[in-house]
Amino acid sequence: MYKWIYNSLLKANLFINRLYISGIILDFKLTIMNYPVPSALRSKQTNLLLLLVFLSYFLQGQYDSAKDYYPPSEVPDRIMLTITGDAASTQGVTWRTDLSVKEAYGQLMKADASPDLSADLQEVVAETTYLKSDKNESNYHSVNFTGLLPNTQYAYRVGDKKLWSEWFHFKTAGGGREAFSFLYFGDAQNDLKSRWSRVVRGAYSKMPDADSVSYTHLTLPTKRIV
Repeated sequence: MYKWIYNSLLKANLFINRLYISGIILDFKLTIMNYPVPSALRSKQTNLLLLLVFLSYFLQGQYDSAKDYYPPSEVPDRIMLTITGDAASTQGVTWRTDLSVKEAYGQLMKADASPDLSADLQEVVAETTYLKSDKNESNYHSVNFTGLLPNTQYAYRVGDKKLWSEWFHFKTAGGGREAFSFLYFGDAQNDLKSRWSRVVRGAYSKMPDADSVSYTHLTLPTKRIV
C-alpha cells in the first residue's frame, strides 16, 4: 500500500513538472476535464499541486531509505572471522542467510597445495540467531573452530550442506609473544558506502597484511558526566 501511494505521487510529481515546464500553471488557466478553473480557485489548485510535489519528494526519500538493496538469501553472505578466544588455537566465523536456512554448518581443514578439500574435514554445527532489522528479517549463524594448531593455515567454508560458500583461508597466531598488526576503525555511522569506503580502502593500501580489523561502535553515556 505504501509503495502504491509513493508511485502514484511520483507520477503526479512528473505530471506537475511537465505543467511547470510548459508554463500552464503560472501563466495560463489550468483546465481539468477540459473546463477552465475559476481564478478564485486557481491559487488553491496550485497549492494543492505544490503539496503533492512536496509529498512525492518526501515519500521518495522515505521509501529509498527503507529499501533493502542487499537482502539476505539462502546463499551465505557477510562471512566474517571473529576472535572468540586464544587466536593460536580457536577461530570463530559468522555469516548471514535468509529465514529458509534453519540449520547451518562450518567445515574446516588444513590448507595445503592439494586441490582435494575433503581430507580430514572437520564439521561444526552452527548456532543460529534470528534478527529483525528495519529492512529485513534474517538468520545469523556462528561457529567456533577449536583445537587448532598455532601458526597454521586452514581452509574453511560455511553453508547448509546444499549451498556452500567458497573456500576461505585464515592462519592461526603463533604460540608465543609475536608481534601482530591490526586496523582500528571508529564509528562511521553514516555514508558508509559513499564516503567511509575511502577510509577502508586507504587503510588496506597502507597495511595490506594486517592480521585483524577492529571496528568500535560509539556508545553515549546515559547520565551526564561532570
